[in-house]
Amino acid sequence: LANYDNALANAWTYADFIDKEATSYTVADSSVSYHLVINPVELTNAFEFDVVVSADKTIASITMTVNGSTYGFGADAESKVSSLVGATLDDVKAKFTDDTFAPNSDVGEIFTGASLTGTAAYRAAAYALANYDLAILLGGNA
Repeated sequence: LANYDNALANAWTYADFIDKEATSYTVADSSVSYHLVINPVELTNAFEFDVVVSADKTIASITMTVNGSTYGFGADAESKVSSLVGATLDDVKAKFTDDTFAPNSDVGEIFTGASLTGTAAYRAAAYALANYDLAILLGGNA
């Protein structure tokens, strides 16, 4: 049982960016609804997002519920994250040079003048999309 629990704890993809203790998900009607807390990086506080991934493995909805930007940067980010609706994991990964999702100033439609804000949104999207199958398999809430 301990090996199973350990394997399960390490199975989540793109979890390096996520506060796993504060993050949760529910499964209903082949959709996964996440409440994701993105760890603070560099000059930001934690960001929080509500993301729904549909059965076709696209983002059905995404809302920034807590903007972790500091010093007034990224003030318009909440309205811009909706540009990720319809995105697939490949779409999200295409914005970055590798799977580390390092902060990137070229975050397309989510550019707010605060590159870490857009990066946080893409990290939330990547986690939600990449872990859809695991969440469906496990069901319930984590």
